[in-house]
Amino acid sequence: MTVLVEAHLTDPAAPPPDLVERLRRLERSVREARGDRQIIQVITSGRRLLGDTDELAESEPGQAPELLLAPEPRGLPTRS
Repeated sequence: MTVLVEAHLTDPAAPPPDLVERLRRLERSVREARGDRQIIQVITSGRRLLGDTDELAESEPGQAPELLLAPEPRGLPTRS
């Protein structure tokens, strides 16, 4: 996938003409399968590099993704 996006950036005629749509379908599949967030990020970045700024709807509307927060560093004062 990364190679196809890079190829398009160097020569727009090189990759398949429906590359953005293929990336959208792939992103939907990964979201529906609750795949790795890093994979989704790579796909989304590729679409944006190709000029696609549309956001895809989450696979289950209304459910916000869980955010992971880093723990407070030990030995440092915390903000109040």
